[in-house]
Amino acid sequence: MTTPTTAKSEAATETNDDGATATANPAVTPAVILFGTDEGGKPHASTFTHAEVELAERAAGLMGLRVLHITTDEHRAVAVQLPAGRIFAQSGRGFVPFVKKALYERLLALAGPGEAPPSPIQVIASSPPSSDAPTPASDPARPAGWDTVKVGSLVLASTGPQEGWFESIVVYTKADSLFELRWRDWPEEAHFVRHRDALALLSPLGPEA
Repeated sequence: MTTPTTAKSEAATETNDDGATATANPAVTPAVILFGTDEGGKPHASTFTHAEVELAERAAGLMGLRVLHITTDEHRAVAVQLPAGRIFAQSGRGFVPFVKKALYERLLALAGPGEAPPSPIQVIASSPPSSDAPTPASDPARPAGWDTVKVGSLVLASTGPQEGWFESIVVYTKADSLFELRWRDWPEEAHFVRHRDALALLSPLGPEA
């Protein structure tokens, strides 16, 4: 019977095109997949390496996510299509980007029904919103255009290709269309800088929202 331990050993080798066996690097080889839907029903999933298994399982418990240990060729075929996740050291939660619905449904089929999460899944939020935090339905900080972006504006930023887009708050405007930002839902993470071309605007909310 395959267990996470034996799966790790099995995943440590791979076959080259010429049929020779080569040793895979466990530091970058996916070992587990975390997946689930957020409170809006949007699917999220990402992979974590062998060194991150324990932290990933702990993060899954905090976030109400399911864990799929990568033990078969079918698992690996799906894993290579998923973005790599990351664990936030301070909160213990994970960065689990959005994925396509078809890919998420394939994960569900591979993992089986499983147990229902004990509470609504909060994939994006790293801490409960404060009572005075604006809700997405009435957020006044969404700029209608780049000429109205200022400190406190809410925009979208990504950590890399295929990593998904997440709400970020402008904390400082720089020259040459550069902005210093912080993640809205991960306040414990360090500030970062993005060029305007690497950001996106959210749809402005009208009076009917």
